[in-house]
Amino acid sequence: MSTMRNYLDRYFREASVIAEGSGLSVDELDRLVAAGAVPAPSYTVLANRIVSAAFGDLPNDGVPAGRYFAPSQKQWLDRASGGASLEPAFREEMARALADADRTIHRLPDAFDEDGEPLPGLAARLDSMWGYFLDGVFALCVAESGSVRSIARKEVLQEKLSALCEGAEPLDREGLAPLIDQYASAAMPFSPAEYPHSSRKRLVSDLSQRLSLAD
Repeated sequence: MSTMRNYLDRYFREASVIAEGSGLSVDELDRLVAAGAVPAPSYTVLANRIVSAAFGDLPNDGVPAGRYFAPSQKQWLDRASGGASLEPAFREEMARALADADRTIHRLPDAFDEDGEPLPGLAARLDSMWGYFLDGVFALCVAESGSVRSIARKEVLQEKLSALCEGAEPLDREGLAPLIDQYASAAMPFSPAEYPHSSRKRLVSDLSQRLSLAD
């Protein structure tokens, strides 16, 4: 069995399985995806390639054609199939989660002022995050992609680690090590084909190695 097939079998589910789990037909699932009511598949497997929502075309090393969703898709399908629009609730929940992350993880000065009041940058963030959500990117990158709060936490941890890595100050092993562990828990492991280009490699493996060399 191919390494990509192993990865998809472990972390994702084919469209027919996802639809059946929510009591829907594949056609009903397709209509919800096409309407932008629920996230698209994170991986679309074609005869000669695999299209990743985050990384584009990948080689197909023997995976049967299909569309693969994270198991968390069931939660979004259950909410959307009842007729409710996910977007207002997603934006409201994400705004609260980002406000909390601004206070407890890393300042988001484009989105909130020093008193925690929203700034125009918050709307831009919410627009971007809703787009990534619908494209299936968060389901590919976030370990607990069924939780808006978990999505926000992973994104802000990534932002904080990136800022610390790119800053002029020397790396602080004592301060960074717990953040690396938190990010590793929040992020997906990524498939073998994607891992070399992933934030996980850059902010977990590569950064840990930099800290070891700094010692």
